[in-house]
Amino acid sequence: MKHALVGSLALLLVSCVLADEGGQVRAGEGSLPIVLCAPHGGSPELVIPEVPKRRGEGVAQFNPLWDTNTHLILEAAVAELERRTGARPFFVLAQFNRKYCDANRPAERAFEHEGARLPYETYHAELREAVDALRAGWQQALLIDIHGQKSRPDVIWRGTRGGATAAGLLVGEDRLEGEQGLMTGLRARGYSTFPNSWEDAERPYGGGYTVATYGSTADDGIQAVQLEIGLEFRKGRERAVQTGTDLGAALADWLEQHAEFVRAR
Repeated sequence: MKHALVGSLALLLVSCVLADEGGQVRAGEGSLPIVLCAPHGGSPELVIPEVPKRRGEGVAQFNPLWDTNTHLILEAAVAELERRTGARPFFVLAQFNRKYCDANRPAERAFEHEGARLPYETYHAELREAVDALRAGWQQALLIDIHGQKSRPDVIWRGTRGGATAAGLLVGEDRLEGEQGLMTGLRARGYSTFPNSWEDAERPYGGGYTVATYGSTADDGIQAVQLEIGLEFRKGRERAVQTGTDLGAALADWLEQHAEFVRAR
């Protein structure tokens, strides 16, 4: 009960301070070397005015479904990071529903109506601005791309394109799966994760457009990890808030453990 109460209070706090970008994208600047994003967090009732639902004709891996409650996970993680560190991460949240626009795709596959172009471009402009600020201010920085999956509902699935989008985290030590790794920190809080080693393939959630565009595979990227949160960990408001709070706590621990790695310029 205490944990749930803390999560609820954290969510209330962050709901009061998140910036609004024209009602379609919410974004905020931070002072930690982290950006959290959720491209599929817009619930079904959040439409883009005068934009019809996508049909997906000829689009590979077309999926119009909402990643249920990933917006709550992001919000609670932001709040927990601020509670633990006294500072906030950058964040970008798509409020438009995926039926109208998919922010985790290149533009030519993301939307079918020109009315969805501005929300899409706003989302990526905010993300680009956050990544550029992090590159300028820190030796290393981390992007966490929050998604939801149902195929293994009791698992948080890591996606880095086989380590390529977070290559800097694997230099010298393994800062994802090692003793002080981020995924290890999530397991310590009772979450099952997959894969748990680099011998196992990350497929089918190996990392999408966002981590490929803003991760270490790009010359102007940072370290980027896609987290596909199993449905069990986001089913219902209270459970999603707790998951976000735990993610924020794991990130706060990770920052403390790797302070020299991410140090400010």
